[in-house]
Amino acid sequence: MTTTVELVPGLITTRDAIAAAYGCGTFQGIEPADEAGKVFVYSDPSAGEEYGYTFDGRAEDDECGPLYLYTGAGANGNQTPSGRNGSLLSHAAKNREVHLFVAHGKVPGGGAMQQRYIGQMLLDPMRSPHIWPRRVMRRIASRSPSRESPGL
Repeated sequence: MTTTVELVPGLITTRDAIAAAYGCGTFQGIEPADEAGKVFVYSDPSAGEEYGYTFDGRAEDDECGPLYLYTGAGANGNQTPSGRNGSLLSHAAKNREVHLFVAHGKVPGGGAMQQRYIGQMLLDPMRSPHIWPRRVMRRIASRSPSRESPGL
């Protein structure tokens, strides 16, 4: 890991910057960073529609707070709870943090997509993460309360 990226809600960055800092991939929606103890989740609702991922996005808040719906890996048929999906489903058992980014337009003068960091998430224990193809994630409290994310 050659660079550092401070994960502060509202941060605008790129997948390449996250990959360089944490040692994960750059192309999938779920990118485990095993050595860093993190799983990065990237959501782009407009691009996801092309692949049948029509559930991604902010859900209506409930009595426990903000929710985000996310479609896991696998465009056809039932999604399996293994591979990248498994890294998300088992994050708590493996003591890994989940971090959510949402597409935020193109890098000026380039083709790469910018990513807006939403915050650290967890799969909602009150809702079954095994309802395919959706996962429900809940944002957990920011470690930097003075710099709250502009919306989930």
